[in-house]
Amino acid sequence: MKRFKSSGNRQRLERHAHRIVQNLKSGDVTLMGVVRTYRVAYVTARAFIAERFGPKEWAAIRHRNLTRGGRRTRFKKGHPTWNAGLKGLHLHPKTEFKKGCMRGQAARNWRPLGTIAVRRDHLPRRLQNRRRKGGLPWPRRTRRFVKVRDFGPTARRWVPVARWYWEMAYGPIPPGMCVVYADGDSMNDSLANYRLVDRADHLAIQEANDRRMRERCTRAASRATRRRHAETRAAKAAVRAAGAARRNRPPRIVGWECPDCGGTCSGTEAPDRCGHCGGGAFVAIERAGAA
Repeated sequence: MKRFKSSGNRQRLERHAHRIVQNLKSGDVTLMGVVRTYRVAYVTARAFIAERFGPKEWAAIRHRNLTRGGRRTRFKKGHPTWNAGLKGLHLHPKTEFKKGCMRGQAARNWRPLGTIAVRRDHLPRRLQNRRRKGGLPWPRRTRRFVKVRDFGPTARRWVPVARWYWEMAYGPIPPGMCVVYADGDSMNDSLANYRLVDRADHLAIQEANDRRMRERCTRAASRATRRRHAETRAAKAAVRAAGAARRNRPPRIVGWECPDCGGTCSGTEAPDRCGHCGGGAFVAIERAGAA
């Protein structure tokens, strides 16, 4: 991109001042046209024109520029539009989108109501980058979901099959209650295997089906507690080290004093001789380190 010197562009404005003034008065050019033609800043062109036009002349030029920009012929505020009161107008019914029409990936992902899908739970973050002994995959719980509606958030379109079967058989589930599997098999979807329990009973059923669940939960909680305590100890040690470093910081030399005449001078190094008496033995003026 070609660059232009601002000083040279300003000189071009000065050389063509008479032509620019005549064109602005006649309406052949605008202020932005001068800015683009001579490659100057807007402030520079505005100051150049303000030196050669009075307030009334400049107001007339601005009014003429607004007219040239088409602002006078635009629709005024409150102007009625041609399609006012024509809600639901169909100009091209053959090519417009129909209600409920889906295309692309949404059409490929759509499933009819009542579809049952099998999903697997996500692995915990601590197991995502680890491998089991023997290269076997980590076990993940598998459950069935059924599609009950075509609208609303995705999480509300699909519900667990156990919850759906229970509501179809016994009615709505009370708040604070949940439907669980009595034998712990999440793929055994039968009414005889369902239990309507609260959170405490749910935990008891899980512990009865998996004897090592409490042991794993306790081990995970202890690991989290040790990690949190280690981070706290490291933060406190860093604070103590910073305080000790501030207290043990050596004093800072801010100047020098001549013992013969008492004259002082600033600087980190002592001068060769005193500027007052010509002495050479200086004493450092020290200041304690900042706390």
